[in-house]
Amino acid sequence: MPNTQLRCEVEEFLDAQEPNYNNELSLLGRRWVSPGYHSSVPTGAWVHATRESLSYAACLTWRGRPADLARARQVIHAVVSLQERRTTEATYGIWPWMYEQPLAAMDPPDWNWADFCGNALLTIHRVGGELLGRQTLEEIREAVEAAALAIFRRNVDPGYTNIAVMGGVMTAAAGELLGEDWCVEYGRERLKRVLEHIRVHGDFTEYNSPTYTMVALEEAERALYLVTDPEVRDAAERLRWQAWTVIADHFHPATDQWAGPHSRAYSDYLKPNVARRIGRSVARELRIAEQIAEERSILDDVPSIVPELPCPDELRCQFDARHSAGREVRRRFFLHHDGRERTGYTWIDPEVSLGSISDDSMWTQRRGVIGYWRGGPTRPAVFRIRGLKDGRDFASLQVLAAQRERTVLAAVTPACGYGDYHLSLDRSTTGCYDASSLVVRLSVAGDGARVTGPDSGTWLLSCGEWGVSVRIIDACFGAGTIRWSSGCDNEHGRGRCPVACLDAELTGAGRFCPQELHDARVVVLAQVIRAADAADSATACDDLVSTATESHINYACAGLSLAVPRFPSTRVSR
Repeated sequence: MPNTQLRCEVEEFLDAQEPNYNNELSLLGRRWVSPGYHSSVPTGAWVHATRESLSYAACLTWRGRPADLARARQVIHAVVSLQERRTTEATYGIWPWMYEQPLAAMDPPDWNWADFCGNALLTIHRVGGELLGRQTLEEIREAVEAAALAIFRRNVDPGYTNIAVMGGVMTAAAGELLGEDWCVEYGRERLKRVLEHIRVHGDFTEYNSPTYTMVALEEAERALYLVTDPEVRDAAERLRWQAWTVIADHFHPATDQWAGPHSRAYSDYLKPNVARRIGRSVARELRIAEQIAEERSILDDVPSIVPELPCPDELRCQFDARHSAGREVRRRFFLHHDGRERTGYTWIDPEVSLGSISDDSMWTQRRGVIGYWRGGPTRPAVFRIRGLKDGRDFASLQVLAAQRERTVLAAVTPACGYGDYHLSLDRSTTGCYDASSLVVRLSVAGDGARVTGPDSGTWLLSCGEWGVSVRIIDACFGAGTIRWSSGCDNEHGRGRCPVACLDAELTGAGRFCPQELHDARVVVLAQVIRAADAADSATACDDLVSTATESHINYACAGLSLAVPRFPSTRVSR
């Protein structure tokens, strides 16, 4: 980012946050948006968050006025004082999310905060240097040392993509700052393990994540900013290339969206800060999907003071609509020890995109089947398949899919070993979950979205010129029943972006026990088509063949095949 542009963004951010600064606590306040785990603090509460306060201190330090530096020292001192320093505690070296809820009250604490806060402090140290004063620099060194030891002690595996990369960068940079060769060596080897993991499995385990691919990219750039060790820098540059390859391969120029499938996403649409960042790096201004209030976060507005590097020249053409001919991306994301592969398929068309995953959980951060096209003036249209328990995404369902271009054959089935809203943090000890409503939902969101049908057995979910034709291939729920309905979800559409839905409600019990369910599945064939041509364009399934074995039902239709387990799978993944 040009220095003048960054200065403008820093000025704007600091001016906007001035009313939120608490002089008594020396921390930055914000309206809390709960992710539904780790913290019991409800959405809407006013809190003082550690990570955001350090981002604020970094911007103050970068601007560097005497008053800025004085306040930055106060913020750093306040945040450092919240770090666990008792070496006998399991939480040694980490921070709580906020002043209002100490580590002991979190359920559980988030060990990732050693990585996030540690790297923020290292960046502040690099930017501020001696201007911060000896006392503050010593506070940073002590906090960084404790965070590095916490990261070393935790020692996450290389499959935890964003934290594996972040912790490798943090410990390498901390080692150089502290003069600890063992710490540099640990960071160096950790980054090498991530690269080896990618070589074996084919990609980041946190595959095609609009959130965490960007974290990997930003942390690679941080390493190049903070660390001098040549092996660390080489690993960082290779990770930077890997991240840009993922972004370029899945970018859809017609909508300026990041095509699916997504392993970890916090929104169906690119966050404005990510869209602006990609745009700067490819020298093209991207259209930004309008955010609703519930999606906004202070983190969307924090400028990065780590120098940004441009997208590699070899990849830039993939962000240009003029070069966006139809293409497919088929990639292995994970290789299981028994030889099974988790693969993703993405179709990038001049007007639409559609992506799917071969198999994965349906927890709230997954987008196992998702498509985009231009649908309205404020946002593109988005198609999704979801599993909902009492209106919230349910992690103990899984999606299986096979795709060719704009057509996907998908199944939703129960899965064991997962949690409720989170993959693992709220996992039931009995494997059962209370549920007043359990729904498999196919939806299109966008201005003017609607659902029609069934016409000759086919439903149409549409928005603007495009839609998705849906044919039900099979549906059963053990001894229970399935009730189909269609309509508009105005509550979740929040008025401006209505959601047209086709729902399969799984009924028969108020308690859902995946391990006890046999022959429970919803199988559909979905194809993105022009809405005006729905009657003629919808993919037929006259050639449907289904064969049953003791363990699976095998479906073949429209040139696609899918093996769906008759008994719930047990598969735990990030």
